[in-house]
Amino acid sequence: MAPPSGGGTGGGDRFLLGGTSIPTGQDLVDAMAKLTKMTAVMAAYDVQATKTADAASKLGKALGLMNEGTAKAFKGSIDFFESIGVAVRASEQYDGVINKFLGSIPLVGTAFSGLVKDQYDVAASFSKSTGTGGRYGDTLHSLITSTAGLGVSSEKAGAAAVSLFTGFTDFTMQTEKGRGELAKTVVELEALGMASESTVPSMQVLNKAFGMSNDQIRETMLGIEAFADKAGLNVKDVTKRFQEQIPIFAVYGDNAVSTFQRLEAATKSTGLAMKTMLQTVDSFDTFEGATKSVGSLNQMLGGPYLNAIEMVQETDPVERIKMLKQAFEDAGMSVQDMGYYQKKAFVDMLPGIGNVTELTELLEGDFDALADTIGEVPKTAQEIQAEAFAQMTPRELFDEAIKTAARLEGLIPRVEALTAGSMEQFTDTLHENSGVFGGLVKDSLTAMGTVMGDEYAGKKPLGDLVMDGDGFNIEQFGKVMVTSMDAKVAGLMDTMADLVTAINEAQAGMQNRKFNEAIARLETRLGKPIAKDIADALADGIVQVWDWPAMWRAAKAAGIDFAD
Repeated sequence: MAPPSGGGTGGGDRFLLGGTSIPTGQDLVDAMAKLTKMTAVMAAYDVQATKTADAASKLGKALGLMNEGTAKAFKGSIDFFESIGVAVRASEQYDGVINKFLGSIPLVGTAFSGLVKDQYDVAASFSKSTGTGGRYGDTLHSLITSTAGLGVSSEKAGAAAVSLFTGFTDFTMQTEKGRGELAKTVVELEALGMASESTVPSMQVLNKAFGMSNDQIRETMLGIEAFADKAGLNVKDVTKRFQEQIPIFAVYGDNAVSTFQRLEAATKSTGLAMKTMLQTVDSFDTFEGATKSVGSLNQMLGGPYLNAIEMVQETDPVERIKMLKQAFEDAGMSVQDMGYYQKKAFVDMLPGIGNVTELTELLEGDFDALADTIGEVPKTAQEIQAEAFAQMTPRELFDEAIKTAARLEGLIPRVEALTAGSMEQFTDTLHENSGVFGGLVKDSLTAMGTVMGDEYAGKKPLGDLVMDGDGFNIEQFGKVMVTSMDAKVAGLMDTMADLVTAINEAQAGMQNRKFNEAIARLETRLGKPIAKDIADALADGIVQVWDWPAMWRAAKAAGIDFAD
């Protein structure tokens, strides 16, 4: 027999046999579920859903999924869908039909659908982490839309916002605009490689110890990034050290940030650790300590090369180190010219210096090599964006460019925040309509039992059996389903037995009574068009390769999924 020309699958569980499209029972259930969902969406958006409900009810009755009672209940469910409209709309915007509509828009669809989902994700994640009940939903939605294109994931943006909530004590006391500014700053810094775990504690100190405004904090943190970039330093490491040192550096007042940068630059150019430099000059903070240290050093240098009062008056640690270095130069003493015991003596005499290598770095390093990097001008918003783009793969670059273009023109869709306040009304509505929902569940169960047809083993409608007055009786549901499954398996076995009988008789060249009886039983179970397809496939007494799909589809037509 030649391969069938008009048959074959139509995709998924749909197929053509005998020129007829044959849906399985599950197809019918899925169709009704989709119709119900669309009715819910229209009702939630205040669109007149009555006509759709009428049409869906008519179809449900035609397919045998509904009777007059269930069809009436289905139409009555519109009021329930309208009452939970906020949940339906949010669900459809998040990953339902509205999100899919967004995703289908040429060019911007993927970006729009993703950004809408991100707004819900970041708000939900923040609320779960902080227990704030959606109070800051608008701020978080704005955070996603105002930083779109920087390549910072919603997970990282959410984590940054949580860091602000827990680590920046004034965050909750600021206006929505102020919170938005702070959150945007942290995300921009994240895009530049500065982790929120380090930036937020630093911002807290800048606010509390230095009294900086949101704008000043932003300028300072971006200035640290610009300095690290120009000095050729790892911005993550610099950010971490700034977090650790800035509480201590508050003693330098307005010069704290520049002092930190000078020490970082000195560390880079000399190789001497910042901690070592600070320990070396720490003794000069008191007149007593300075007098003792200067006296010992001058004695070793052989003259009055250091002045205790000058060392106390100079508070910049780098300048103090330069004064030490100058004293050695004035004395004509270098590490290379020192003897064994001189080197050991100076190592022991200078606090923080632990070995001759550090002594050499201290006395012969160039502390001004990177002086031009101090106070580097912070990047502009465009420069931040360019830096973020430069870190992306070509695929990421294209996607983020679309988001950036949409952000710049204010085109990114904004979603409604799910706050505790809005959810209170929603919760009240659920309580008021709880009886309606129970009816929907009961009718859905009954429709499920109806579509199972002969396999359904219940003596009453499935909804009546399961919803027995004490809620959802899972034991009764399980009993009916397992009993029905037994009927389904028996049907499968009978159908397959008839198929095998027909195949065996055909291959033996015996299209006799057994063959005809098997085909007749298949006609009863599967319908005349399918049985005819099978008979035609076996007419030549040989089961060809192209005949097996007909055998398989016949089994599928019985409502059997071998993957179940």
